[in-house]
Amino acid sequence: MRDYDTYRSHRRFAHDSEDNVPGIRLGFVPPPKTAVGDIIKRKSVSDLHTPSLYQEAFATYSRSDAIRRNIKAARTVYKGVLDAIYRELSNVMPDDCEFEKPDGGLNLWVRLPRGVNAIDFYFSALQRNVGILVGEHLYADKADQRTFRLSFGFSDKKRVVEGVRSLGAAASGLAGRKTGSFGVVV
Repeated sequence: MRDYDTYRSHRRFAHDSEDNVPGIRLGFVPPPKTAVGDIIKRKSVSDLHTPSLYQEAFATYSRSDAIRRNIKAARTVYKGVLDAIYRELSNVMPDDCEFEKPDGGLNLWVRLPRGVNAIDFYFSALQRNVGILVGEHLYADKADQRTFRLSFGFSDKKRVVEGVRSLGAAASGLAGRKTGSFGVVV
């Protein structure tokens, strides 16, 4: 590995993938600051498409019975997570907050009460260690500044419910505030 290190700076090499994707090895190296630009350029070129090996592996997997079993299991798990999120949102969010169960996917859209801007809400949620995606950035036009997307691709139901409770606290903390009055600490 050192023979290919033009910066003579490799200090550590690590991997973390065998447990997640058996047979595929992923590695990382924390580079020196002088190498970051070059590494980013090279990485952007290699990210143009998924490597052929991965495409072939997925094609084989998609023809197997394993994919159907895994999809069925995932649907069961994520339906439970979605049901828990929906139930908790109903309990902790203000009455004039709007949301509904999606027909599919791992995202739920929420519209905050009138007068509450999703960017203010984002910072309030972030102070409680919960991240959301502000909805106005996802509209082609006529952005709704009261919306946010809540993703639930993380399947630990207990932690997700705790996060939703924190969102309820964030909403309560913004009650009665005027948009733009939320103090931002960076």
